Amino acid sequence: MNFLVRYGEMLPWGSDVVSNVAYATTMFRGVYNAGWSVPKPSHMLIFGGTYWITGSLWFVNMVSIVAAALLIYYASRIMDRKYGVPIPFLIFAAFMMMTPFSFSATLGSGSGLLSALSMFIALLYIDKLGSLKNRIMVIVFLSMANLTRPDNWVSTGLMIFFLFILKYLPGSRPKFDKSDLLFLIPMGIPIVWHLMDYAVFGDIFYSKRVAQRFVTEYASGNKVFDWHKYPGMVKSAFFNTFYLSAWLSVKTLGLIALCIIGIVTMFIKQRRTLLFMVCPFFGTIAFYFVTYVNGMLFMSRFLFYNYIFIFFVLSVGIAQLSSFVLHLPVRYLRNFIQVAIACLLVFLIVHKPLKARIIDSMIPGFKNRSAVVKRENEAIKSLKNDVDLNNNRVVFTTLHIACSRISLELRTGRDVYLLERLVGLERLGMKDFLPDLKNRTAYLGYNESVGGNVAKLIQKIEKEAGNVETIFDEGGLKVRKFFY
Repeated sequence: MNFLVRYGEMLPWGSDVVSNVAYATTMFRGVYNAGWSVPKPSHMLIFGGTYWITGSLWFVNMVSIVAAALLIYYASRIMDRKYGVPIPFLIFAAFMMMTPFSFSATLGSGSGLLSALSMFIALLYIDKLGSLKNRIMVIVFLSMANLTRPDNWVSTGLMIFFLFILKYLPGSRPKFDKSDLLFLIPMGIPIVWHLMDYAVFGDIFYSKRVAQRFVTEYASGNKVFDWHKYPGMVKSAFFNTFYLSAWLSVKTLGLIALCIIGIVTMFIKQRRTLLFMVCPFFGTIAFYFVTYVNGMLFMSRFLFYNYIFIFFVLSVGIAQLSSFVLHLPVRYLRNFIQVAIACLLVFLIVHKPLKARIIDSMIPGFKNRSAVVKRENEAIKSLKNDVDLNNNRVVFTTLHIACSRISLELRTGRDVYLLERLVGLERLGMKDFLPDLKNRTAYLGYNESVGGNVAKLIQKIEKEAGNVETIFDEGGLKVRKFFY
């Protein structure tokens, strides 16, 4: 929050959140569809609603920071007081603030944050289903999770399956409760997702097609999706996230040992909670295995919940390991020594990524990004002020001046094109990848440092134009106006 107040909104280039805000803002007047972000109904409703009320992405950025704080809160609620002093709460909070992937997701509004929060709220109440309030909370937040990321469809299915198994085991034979059928509501949410795709984009499988076209248009469509590679990719995702070098390194073996201690401790004290927490862990991996072998990209950020689960069991494991001092014959220093040992273990885990990635890289990067965003928004405002005078226009832009931000300002995605995507279409052999520019005015927003095929396409657009005007030129960002 301090960063947001001091430096302003800093949502990154190609931000999934900004794209979903653009989807929500333009859905009734030429919906934005120039990018590759998969539309997520919950993001469109929550972040789009926030932007509609406030008119600023600053508040959208703030919602993500609040979501991270709530994730820490609900994780602490799940731990409760089952592990003695509240050391696990503090350890989990430290991990969330001091590890690069969670720090980046918080300030950059990573798409996994809202998904993990929805799951953790459901996990808090799924263990106590005696009251109507708890049942409603589980149904609502499992549904919310299913509207946030498609991998939750498998995770939710596993959770509901075990929910019924635990309640209706052959040995207990309880009387069937018709109200339990309400837990099937989240299983129908994928239908709502597809209906929303159809209502907004006119294609019931639009989300799937967007994910596929990212592979073909941008991320080398000739990539070989061999299932034998998937385990190695998952392993690399975990190793890179937690800065591990090899299976037999001291840090790796130490983390595995602490996770085992945490899982065993939870098995003893929170067996039911552990079962439901494990469902999304394996459900996510299974979902992305299926999508990978069917030609979709796998990215380490897709395993956001899995990393949070490891944080959780690590917190419990460290707290349990440090509790051995309670048996020492030192009456008044036990709690102090326990906290000191826990802090030492956390420091050993996070000090390298905290120093190398967050302090030396991410913090300066976010400061610089906030300055770039200010110039980017100024460039877009200059474009908007000029475009308002001319309806017969087309807008070309690169990732450096996000087309999602342009669509937000123009309140329409009509005739807004991303140059990186047009280059992909040209590479695929599409002849009419450029719109008809005859007797039209074209606006081109880009960064001077852009190169490769995008630079060649910019030269092509400039070459075919008649008169040219520059309406913004500052800090390497340019917006130029072409008459055809």
